[in-house]
Amino acid sequence: RKIRDMKIFCDTNIIIEFLCRREQANLIERILRFEPDQNQYFISIGSFYTITFIIEKYLRKKTELSVDQRLEKLREILLSILYDFNLASLPLQNLKQGVNDSRYIDLEDSYQYQAAISSQCDVLLTINKKDFSLSDILSICTPQEFIEKYLV
Repeated sequence: RKIRDMKIFCDTNIIIEFLCRREQANLIERILRFEPDQNQYFISIGSFYTITFIIEKYLRKKTELSVDQRLEKLREILLSILYDFNLASLPLQNLKQGVNDSRYIDLEDSYQYQAAISSQCDVLLTINKKDFSLSDILSICTPQEFIEKYLV
């Protein structure tokens, strides 16, 4: 299936990898820039909180910006994320399933998975595929796997 009219859930590590321009940033950019008006991209509200914390910490440590300048830059980055991504819903029932899912050692990954399921995503995109149990509901892909499966 070619990428079109897909719902793609991005794990927190995907957004961090992209924003920090780490090793797989170019692959992720290729995915996010391919027909963005034809697909929907999702993150969880938990991811948004984590991303806020990490960006704020980065701006504090790695820049010489004043407090007001840092806040302005942080808001600019966060608003661009909110423009490009939908926030996946996580109803209480799904959150409870995440807490009780014995397949997961890291409950945060279980919540991410449940958020992707509740938003009816087709794919969960992650750097750490091993953190997610096999799923018959949605495809779990690394950026490289996603490109090989949907973009070539």
